[in-house]
Amino acid sequence: MTTEARCEIVPLTALRGLAAVSVVALHFTDWLGDGWRARHDLGFVAHGYLWVDFFFMLSGFVLGLAHAERFRGGAPDGFYARFVVSRLARIYPLHLVTLLLILLAELAKYRLTYAGEPPFSLNTPASFLDHLLLIQAWGATQPATWNLPSWSISAEWGAYLAFPLFATLLWRPRAPILAAALGLALLAGLAAVIRLNGHPTLEQVIGAGALPRCLLDFAGGMLICRLHLAARRHRRPALTAIGSDASAFLALTAVALALQYGLYDPLVVALMAWLITALAANQGRARAALSLPPLRWLGLISYSIYLDHFLILKIWKLVYQRVFHEQIGGLGALLAFLAVLGAVLAMAVVTWRFVERPGQRWVLSWAVPVRRSAPGLPGRRTEPDRGAAMPPPDHRPQEA
Repeated sequence: MTTEARCEIVPLTALRGLAAVSVVALHFTDWLGDGWRARHDLGFVAHGYLWVDFFFMLSGFVLGLAHAERFRGGAPDGFYARFVVSRLARIYPLHLVTLLLILLAELAKYRLTYAGEPPFSLNTPASFLDHLLLIQAWGATQPATWNLPSWSISAEWGAYLAFPLFATLLWRPRAPILAAALGLALLAGLAAVIRLNGHPTLEQVIGAGALPRCLLDFAGGMLICRLHLAARRHRRPALTAIGSDASAFLALTAVALALQYGLYDPLVVALMAWLITALAANQGRARAALSLPPLRWLGLISYSIYLDHFLILKIWKLVYQRVFHEQIGGLGALLAFLAVLGAVLAMAVVTWRFVERPGQRWVLSWAVPVRRSAPGLPGRRTEPDRGAAMPPPDHRPQEA
C-alpha cells in the first residue's frame, strides 16, 4: 500500500467527493443560460470555485503527512525523482485520456456545427501542446481551453515540483511558533493574487495567477499538517478541542454559510483550513457520518469526476442547443442536472477503473528502476492507491 493510502483520512476523502460534485453543479449552471437560476440564487453554488482551493490545501495536507518528514530530514539520493514519478503516475494518465477525448470532440466539429466555434479556433494546436506538457496554468497559454478543469492539475503539478522546498521551510523546529504569522502571510498572498489579477474573487484566477494561487493554498495545507502533527505528538488539548464533533460541525456550517453569503475568498479558504484540521483530528460522530461507504466511494472517484465532467457538459450543451433550443427551466433544468450528474458519475466509475488505476500502475511499472529502492513510494508489489491522494485537486479535484 502506498504511503499516501496509509495516510488516508476517510472523512476528508468523502468531503473531496462532495466538493467535486459541487464543482459540477457550478459549471452546469454556466451551460444552461438563464433557464436555471441556481447560480444566482444559491451562493453555495456560485462560489463553488473555492472548492478547488480546498483541493489544493488537502493535497498539501496529505502529502505533508506522507512525505514531508523525509524531505526535511534529508531525503536519500534519488528520492525526489521517485516522488515526482509517483505524482506524475497519479495525475497524468487520466489527464492524457480526457485531453484526447476533447481532441476527438474538436475533430467532430468538422461534421457538426457546434456553438458557432470553428474547429481549433479556441482550442488551438499550440495550446494543446501546453496542455500535453501540463504547463497551461504556468502563464504559457490561455488555460481556459481544451479540458478546462485541467488548469488546476497543471498548477498542482507545479506544487509537486516545489514540495521539497515547502517541506524544508515549514518543517523547521520553530515553524509551529511562527504558524500564525505564516498563515496570515499566506492569506495576504491570496489577497494579493486577487488584486493583481484585477478580479474581485479567485474565480477567474486560472491563468497567470493560477500557479501562485495553488502554491499558497498548497503551502497552507502543509502548514496545518505541520501543526496537526505537532499537536498530536505532544498530545496538546487544542487538538482534542479542534477535533471535537462540535468543532467539525461548526467548521462545516461556517464554510457553507461563507459560500452562501459570499465571504471574502481568502477568509473562506481560512475556514476550509479549519474544516480540514477538524475532520483530520475527529474521532467521533463526524468521522462516522463521513465514513459511510457511498461517500468514501464518491471521494475515490472524485479525480475522475473532476476531469471527466467537462466533456459531459460539452455533450449536454449540444443537446441543450439542438434539442431544447436553449429553452428549459424550472423542474426540467433540475432533471437535466440530475441526468448530467448521473452521466458524469457513470463515466467517472469507468475512467477510475480502467484509466486511473491501471494507468498509475503502468507508469510505475515502466519506471521500475526509479521505484525499487523508494521507501514509502509505490512499488511493483504494492496495492494500488486507494484515494488518499489528491484532488483533483485535487482538485483533484486534485487529490494529494
